[in-house]
Formats: sequence, structure tokens, C-alpha cells
Amino acid sequence: MINKKKNILCSLLTLLLMSSCNWLEVSPSNEVNADDMYSNGDGYRNALNGLYLQLSGSTLYGKNMSWGFIEVLGQQYLTEKMKATEVYAKAASI
Repeated sequence: MINKKKNILCSLLTLLLMSSCNWLEVSPSNEVNADDMYSNGDGYRNALNGLYLQLSGSTLYGKNMSWGFIEVLGQQYLTEKMKATEVYAKAASI
């Protein structure tokens, strides 16, 4: 009798441990759900701020689209510094 109860308890425990935890959904603290993000004006402003932060990087508007590549096309550059960047060197030879 004790052995039967022990087997039932072990099988129930195994079933419980092997079942999925759909009821246990915890969202990470550093991520925001898209439905929650755009539910109010603050979410839209946060998304727009993220875009502006990416645009300010030196690979885009922070340098190349505002003054870096434009200066090369206008031939306002130092030739010794052109060797450091292959893209600028190709544009300077136009």
C-alpha cells in the first residue's frame, strides 16, 4: 500500500514538473510589450527618442550625412586622413 502511494506521488510530481508553465509569464524588466508601449503618448515619445538616439551615431546623421561624407564630396578634406577610411578614399577619387 505504501509503495503504491509512493508511485502515485512520484508520478504526480513528475507530471507537475514536466508540465509547461503557461500560467507563469513574467516579462523582463528591461523590455516593454509593443501593446503596452503604444497604449499612451509616453510610449510613442520613448520610441521616437530611441530612433533619434540611433540617428545621432557617427555612422549616420551624427557624421556621415551631416558633415563627414559631404565634406569629401565637396573636396574639403586632408588627403593623409583619407587613407584611414576606405569609403571616403573611394569617394575622394571621383
